[in-house]
Amino acid sequence: NASVMHPDITVTTDSSMSTLWLNGSASLRDYEWVLKGVQYWDTNAEPTPAHRTVTLTVVDPLGSRQLQSRQMIAIRLINDNAPVLDLDPRNVTSNVSVDSDFPPQEVGAFFTRYTERSTVAIPLVDSAVSIVDADSGVTMISSVLVQIVTNHFPGVERLEVVSACAETFRFEGQSSIARLVGPMSISRAETALLCLRYRNLADQFQSDQLPTEIKFIVMDTQQSSSPVYAYVTLVPVYDPPVVLFDGIADAVVVYRENSGAQRVATTLTVTDPDSAISDGRIELDSGYSESDRISLVIPAGTGIRIDRQSSTSISFFGPASPAAFQAALRTITYENTYIGKAGAPAVLRITLRDKDAPPTTATLNIMFLGDNNAPELSLSAFQAGRNINVVSREGSPAMRLVSSAGSVVRDVDNDLFSSLTATACGLVDGGSEMVDFSRSLATAVATPINSTCSSWLLTAVGSRTNSTYNDIIKSFTYRNARDEPTPGVRIVSFVITDNGNGSLGSEASSQAASAYITIRSLNDHRPVFSQVVYSTSLLENSVGQLNVNLSVSDADQYGDDNLVVAILPSTHSNLFSLTGPPDDIRLEAVTPVDFEALSGTTTIRLNVSVSDNSNMDTPLASGSVIEIQVIDVNGMLRTGAL
Repeated sequence: NASVMHPDITVTTDSSMSTLWLNGSASLRDYEWVLKGVQYWDTNAEPTPAHRTVTLTVVDPLGSRQLQSRQMIAIRLINDNAPVLDLDPRNVTSNVSVDSDFPPQEVGAFFTRYTERSTVAIPLVDSAVSIVDADSGVTMISSVLVQIVTNHFPGVERLEVVSACAETFRFEGQSSIARLVGPMSISRAETALLCLRYRNLADQFQSDQLPTEIKFIVMDTQQSSSPVYAYVTLVPVYDPPVVLFDGIADAVVVYRENSGAQRVATTLTVTDPDSAISDGRIELDSGYSESDRISLVIPAGTGIRIDRQSSTSISFFGPASPAAFQAALRTITYENTYIGKAGAPAVLRITLRDKDAPPTTATLNIMFLGDNNAPELSLSAFQAGRNINVVSREGSPAMRLVSSAGSVVRDVDNDLFSSLTATACGLVDGGSEMVDFSRSLATAVATPINSTCSSWLLTAVGSRTNSTYNDIIKSFTYRNARDEPTPGVRIVSFVITDNGNGSLGSEASSQAASAYITIRSLNDHRPVFSQVVYSTSLLENSVGQLNVNLSVSDADQYGDDNLVVAILPSTHSNLFSLTGPPDDIRLEAVTPVDFEALSGTTTIRLNVSVSDNSNMDTPLASGSVIEIQVIDVNGMLRTGAL
């Protein structure tokens, strides 16, 4: 462009303004003056750095000669643009996040995820990462800075490079800062960024944790880029709850028979490092029967509620902390009410679950330690208690004490017995009465206790099973050969002892089972009066006791206690009565007797009888006569005898 004009010189240019024509008749000085005002400029923001050549051609008026001169123009560039880093050129700029896990997208940013406990470090830039510098001719990068700036896990979160990377990064701040120092070409810097990796060794990511921000800055010789960020969303892997018994997940406890409800999980621990527990279940999984039952008491304030409950299964739900579930589960009780339980252990399975992790299970094998339960005896064959009542009648042969059809011996955990003890007491009739048993079934050692009691320690001959001892007991007999057995009850008692059954414990003995023998005499003796005829006298018209005593007796057992004495009906029987005990019966006149009315006789004859009134046999009776001489009071007065 010509900045100086002359009236005699015309300046024209082409459309590109790359050629000037100066025309007109003017002196050389005038042309020099105009040429000195010719200017060059380049309007490109970043001009091409190649040299420009300006050619000056001067033509004389006749056009016969021309002169050319060249001027070289060097282009000096200014580094006035910072480099621009784009970690993911394919990322579309938007103010709205395309993924709810990521913040709103921004120019140059890179978004990625890192899963908890991942074994592979993740790249922080897209494979198409680019660095652009608008300055013409600037193709070198002096340094690259990469730094974890927010939500940093010191010590467990780090930057690293792949082993095959050709560049050497310098790491600082527990590997949270990575520096690459040049100079290096832009393409080399881009390749170096592809080597970078992110790793997080933390084990407890939280679901509400913000993404980790990693800042990238590149610098050319004079300008630094604006920071761009890689956003790493940490994806938690929810750990399942951990349930342990004394540090193990498959434990054994011992439950002893007859112990009632026992807490079996007092050492249980529940942990879950990354979340609350949502629900759970305890159940008897195997080795149980209708006699097994479990229960659970939820402590107040834990936030845990029972959903469904039976004797072998309980479901419950929260959410609640691991400590709350631990407190609840430590109240688990187990009870088995079956006597003599044997076989496989009952398996108690505990299952807990948090919201996203798979359920976790722990098992408690409940070993049943049995007691040696005492054997049982029932002489009624378990139909009506342990004891029985039997009757021995006078004169009867030896009678079996036990007539029950079923077994009188049982033991829930043992079928072998060591001995049987039999004791007979109340044998007051000496050698006339005998308790005996089958000598072919058992041998015995007799031990006198006192004059009326004896004991036998019996051991089975051959097999010592339930069946054998059942037969021994049923072989016991009782006999009383005395004509009139002594009244009273004889007692024969049995106690059986098992053989201890090895690990279940020492020998155990049953409670005593007794046969109560009532002696019943026959009514085989008639009651009798002490005299065949009793004689007495009675004053006419008098009443009261007469001077005569009657006595009756019965040789049968309890005979004297059941005697009935009566005056048999006759003409004068209603004038008298009998009173008093059997050995001192008194005759009493209850109505005055008129001598003159006796119809020519002076003697009243009363027939009396005595009966034993037996309610067991046919009653027996005998009789006697009372002769009463009636004295005439009027005649005595006439004769002076009175």
